Amino acid sequence: MNKFGLTDEVLDSQIVETKQEIDKKCECCAGDMDFDPSTGGLLCPFCGHK
Repeated sequence: MNKFGLTDEVLDSQIVETKQEIDKKCECCAGDMDFDPSTGGLLCPFCGHK
């Protein structure tokens, strides 16, 4: 238990939920989309889909 009273299991589950919430999948190839600063949108590094 940490200083906030949370166990490692609780913290791990929160990290997984957060990652699932922010990871966007490409419609074309299901790869993880990356932020493209030149357009301000998302870009798939695998197939180039925007």
